[in-house]
Amino acid sequence: MKKGMFKQLLTATLIVVAVTQANWVSAHEILNRCLVDGFAEEYGTLESGAAEVWPITCSGGSDRLVLRVRDNTSGKERVSALVYKDGKALNTIDSRGGDASFSPFVRLNAGDGVYNIIVSHSLVGFDEFDLEFHCETNSSTHTTTFQPVNPSQRGDAGLCQ
Repeated sequence: MKKGMFKQLLTATLIVVAVTQANWVSAHEILNRCLVDGFAEEYGTLESGAAEVWPITCSGGSDRLVLRVRDNTSGKERVSALVYKDGKALNTIDSRGGDASFSPFVRLNAGDGVYNIIVSHSLVGFDEFDLEFHCETNSSTHTTTFQPVNPSQRGDAGLCQ
């Protein structure tokens, strides 16, 4: 009897792990990007507020874009990700930089088309971040997600140090 229960528990555990990993793999990622502030020549100082803009295209019957961000740099300003489409916007912030956890997911319901994700921070310096996102239907079925190789606006002026 104990052997049968163990087999059932093991089978259930393996199914949960397989489903969890399949969901993780289906997300799209932008990894180890660096936000670095620029130098304001007219003022002779560093400018704060670096930002990158990533245009993500959803198609194939998408209802929404789902995303979250992770700040990989401890001791710096928090990294935020704002998603905008058709006059609608949502924002998420990783409240603790340098740890393994992401910000909460946000879901912007705006159908097929181009969503602009703006990743930013507000202090002078640099921040390294990861962005995870995917397009889906209202029933959480993943749909076609197109991610460009480079952002439409770069927020880096060098390597994170």
